[in-house]
Amino acid sequence: MVTRWGGFTVLAAAGGTVDWNAVQQRCLAAANDLFIFNISVPLQCRSLGLADPPSVPVDSRVKSVIAVNPVSSILIGERGMANIKVPTLIISSSKDVFAPPLEEQVLPFTWLQAQPKYLAMLVPATHFSAVGVSAGGVLPVPADLIGPNPQLAQPFSRGSVLPSLVCLINKMSSCDPF
Repeated sequence: MVTRWGGFTVLAAAGGTVDWNAVQQRCLAAANDLFIFNISVPLQCRSLGLADPPSVPVDSRVKSVIAVNPVSSILIGERGMANIKVPTLIISSSKDVFAPPLEEQVLPFTWLQAQPKYLAMLVPATHFSAVGVSAGGVLPVPADLIGPNPQLAQPFSRGSVLPSLVCLINKMSSCDPF
């Protein structure tokens, strides 16, 4: 289970391609949008400033993907998400200000062509609810950004990972109702 940039990385390793020309176009469009409230967009667009943009090769060993609060709207985009062919679970947090759920998980989820695919929403939860905050972090995280009682969300996210992996890898139809 990975989050933030790790979420992007597993989606890319599963086949989510990055088209750097499209990234540049999306970033230019975002720069001209005065009403954008997605803090992950400038962070994703910073990748254009890299001297040698990284490529994340598709890894054939990846049989399923679980990504928690991934950012994918700019870097992977609609065409890149459609290239993911392995079973996928995206876990989103309803009050995530760093990777807003609609733009970064819900819309990209609709672009997935993979089957099965699942979207889980933690409500109410923030970017840190599912994974917590490490004591050795670079900056202290205010309680309001951590969200309401992460101890409630963390067992859910941990408890959903193993059963989800079993269902995703084995493509079990008995899991469909869940």
